[in-house]
Amino acid sequence: MVINMKKIFAILISLLFVASVFGVASIMGSACTPTYVSSSTVRVGDQFTFSAGTSTTPIVTGTGTVALVSGPTKHTDDKYYTTYRAISPGDVSIDVDCSYCLSHVKIISKDLPFKFFAKLFGFDKKD
Repeated sequence: MVINMKKIFAILISLLFVASVFGVASIMGSACTPTYVSSSTVRVGDQFTFSAGTSTTPIVTGTGTVALVSGPTKHTDDKYYTTYRAISPGDVSIDVDCSYCLSHVKIISKDLPFKFFAKLFGFDKKD
């Protein structure tokens, strides 16, 4: 009987330890603000919209260049929308408040691959 009680106490203490670890982790971990990008791939010159649940101005980083068109503006669904225009090709990451909640946008060149060959052989010239 004593052996069974020792096992029961050991199991209860280990379950209490596991529950406390998950409880502390859930309290200490910060929740990410839900974000959304209207398009994950855009061409140079196109506009795309970024939405977030906070009015904080988004931070844009990456190899591509974007220009702010408007925003952040609040809409009826309690989200803040920011509109950008793609300026140069590359990858862009948009962040609101934490570094692990990034939204990624790939900006590709507006030129099509055929245009390079057209210029190379002179087909782009008009008579």
